[in-house]
Amino acid sequence: MYSSVMPLLSAQQDEAFRAAAHRRDREAAGGVAWSGLGPQPFRPLALEALQAEERRRRERLAAWRSSAAGRALAAVAEVERQAAAIRAALARDPDQALPGPAAALAAAAETVCRTLAR
Repeated sequence: MYSSVMPLLSAQQDEAFRAAAHRRDREAAGGVAWSGLGPQPFRPLALEALQAEERRRRERLAAWRSSAAGRALAAVAEVERQAAAIRAALARDPDQALPGPAAALAAAAETVCRTLAR
């Protein structure tokens, strides 16, 4: 559901932002102004154009995620998630042993090292 609905909401939010910016520009140019200096009439994008833009965004995001930089950043984010889990566990009980989370953190760190070495 997220991949099909949320990106469209994102484009719709972009369109709402564009409309609000146009309203602000129109209001700023209102009152006494030189002829021709106000904004052009606002033309909202059609639903098909919004959907096409979201497809392009998803394609660019997928390409970036599969790039070296995207893979490296995902690996670093996993290290951060594992470290946060250890931090939270130690906050609950500072004296506990954490072999499972420690192994997960080590594996995530190894993934970062392999990704960056390529």
